[in-house]
Amino acid sequence: MTTPTTVIAKPLFIDIHTHHKIPEAGAFQLRNLFPEDSLENDIKNKFSYSVGLHPWFIQDNWEDTIGTVILKAGNENVIAIGETGLDRSIECSWDRQVEVF
Repeated sequence: MTTPTTVIAKPLFIDIHTHHKIPEAGAFQLRNLFPEDSLENDIKNKFSYSVGLHPWFIQDNWEDTIGTVILKAGNENVIAIGETGLDRSIECSWDRQVEVF
């Protein structure tokens, strides 16, 4: 007696950071969202998402923005946190970035 096997189609490539709104055939894509982006219009595309606060967008109300990131992170399609972190190549001071992140 043989046991049937399930064949799972594997993506041709994995893209862990995209902002494209149209899925590419044969690829797993992790679409990056900014905190102000809406998930509602894109859920039908079956994307997996990351959401975060990029240091380019640190503002005086960054605590509120982090709160939005936390809320969006609770969505079942959000599987990662990012873009988030420190970046020496931007105008926002290093000290300010360390304070936020």
